[in-house]
Amino acid sequence: MAEVEFGFVHDFGADEEFAARRGEGATLGGEPLSVGPDGEKIEVLGLEAAEPEQAASALAALDGRVYRIRVVGSIAITAAYVAAGRFDAMIGLRPCRSVDAAATQLIVREAGGQVAFGDGPLEAAPLGLDVRYTFAAAAGEQALAIARSTQ
Repeated sequence: MAEVEFGFVHDFGADEEFAARRGEGATLGGEPLSVGPDGEKIEVLGLEAAEPEQAASALAALDGRVYRIRVVGSIAITAAYVAAGRFDAMIGLRPCRSVDAAATQLIVREAGGQVAFGDGPLEAAPLGLDVRYTFAAAAGEQALAIARSTQ
């Protein structure tokens, strides 16, 4: 994952294009992107890949630390919304395929945010098609820690 050089996510519903090149920043429709502020509370959290029983325990863990929760229905688009400062963080409660997060994790990092794959470092996350990870993205360390407390 750490070696991904180019990321592109197209949101067909909103007709928006998110992109990033490693070391060159992230863009939305050609304009620079930047994550929102990091903080001890999350105003908007994107929740993806959740079964009802997983969501119930995650919501209990987030009580008092998250103001709103949104479900977009796409890991890539939800993480891109973190990169654009629309969401403070996002979590996937069920492991996702590497291809679901490879492009968008670069977009988040190039916009100044942070990502997490399972329990290991980004450099240890392979891109194999059979690999599955829990994935989280956030504006910064504090928001990422809150989001990951549910996984």
